[in-house]
Amino acid sequence: MIKGLNVVLTSLFVLLSVSAGAQEFNNFSFEVWGVDGVCEVNTPPDGWMGYSTAGDEFEEGNFSICASTIPFNAADGNSYGRAYAENATTGEGVVQELSGLIPGNIYQLSFQFAGSNLYPGINSIEWHVFIDDVDIDQTVAVSSDEATWALHVLQFAASSPSHFIGFRAFTVDDSGSGSAAIDHIILEDVTPEEEVLPIASFTQNDDLICVEDCIVFENTSAFESSVAWAFEGGSPASSTSLDGVTVCYATPGAYMVSLTATNEDGSDALIIQNAVTVNPFPEGAITVSGESLVLDTDGSEGSVSWQLDGLVLNETGYSLTPFETGLYEITLVSPFLCNTSIFYSAVIPDADEGTRLDDGVWIPNAITLDGDGLNDAWMVYGNRGNWVEFRATVYNRWGEAIFISNDPEIPWIGNDSSGNHFVPNGLYLYEVTLRLTEEIEVRLYHGHINVLR
Repeated sequence: MIKGLNVVLTSLFVLLSVSAGAQEFNNFSFEVWGVDGVCEVNTPPDGWMGYSTAGDEFEEGNFSICASTIPFNAADGNSYGRAYAENATTGEGVVQELSGLIPGNIYQLSFQFAGSNLYPGINSIEWHVFIDDVDIDQTVAVSSDEATWALHVLQFAASSPSHFIGFRAFTVDDSGSGSAAIDHIILEDVTPEEEVLPIASFTQNDDLICVEDCIVFENTSAFESSVAWAFEGGSPASSTSLDGVTVCYATPGAYMVSLTATNEDGSDALIIQNAVTVNPFPEGAITVSGESLVLDTDGSEGSVSWQLDGLVLNETGYSLTPFETGLYEITLVSPFLCNTSIFYSAVIPDADEGTRLDDGVWIPNAITLDGDGLNDAWMVYGNRGNWVEFRATVYNRWGEAIFISNDPEIPWIGNDSSGNHFVPNGLYLYEVTLRLTEEIEVRLYHGHINVLR
């Protein structure tokens, strides 16, 4: 049974917080020496030197290896060490030089001790602990004939790579001599591990974007084992990815991004307000006033530009009178490069109801979606047997293709490829390409279709 625990932290050595592995005594238990029932006198185990009253010369003294019959309940196995204590200042013991220590590290020394009845009586015995021949600590006193083992623990900081550590038995006073037992000596490095806190950090490939654009965020934290992202206004709104995260933004505004890096020692958070600025696209619409196209906007654009069938026009104003049938594109140029394009199919009316071309090709410019069986479909007419290539495309006012056909026998009945069966009334632009049998070049025709009800 362990009678007591005594922990001492000596100030003899300097304390430093540096971690290292454990260091143990050679032969920390004496059970492998001696013969059961016999005490072997003056036989310190391998790696130990005798510890006499001669001080730091460490002359061999009366140190014995005894079997478990004395005392009868040995601490570990069947043998233990025993030393003669002559008085309060003279006693025998053992010492060992330990190398491989780390200066500044904290070491814990523990051992079990008891009285030994080699010299029974009322004499009280203490084990003293020496480091480099300096008495730094001692156990509680036990009777010389006490056979119950107790545990003693102390800590010290190493000041060099090697130290002499010794154990010596003394009596409490000079009233008489005695003996004490010792066993199971262990030295451990108990230096607290140095805390390594994480450092939260990230990069992003952009910070100024347009609505529906995305940004890639990369985790560049240090010493982290896990992270937690938060993306205000973004999708996804959060993530635990240790690598890159792609975040998209659907609403204009300025948004915060935060990253919390965590490990077993703690966490670190990096919060950047207004890390992302999302700009809107300018909004506008085309209205027809007399013969002119008039552009109305929300005022967020910086300038406007015009194109006709993909060709840039020398126009920067907000109104234009179409001078040629075609697809007009008006671009609202944003200061943040979030540009918006509006398309309008303008038609310069022909004298008849359709465009009659050479080689018998005729393309109507109006259909009526009233279901009366007359002019309810639009198609290209002519000697189709002489056409080896054909493609017809119908565009809405925004330049979106709503009907495409490579078969001249398939008409457009006002349907929209987006799913609407009938398009609204208005002007629609067509583009027809065809090649005749005897020709190499492909012919291109543009015009408008007026949808009426």
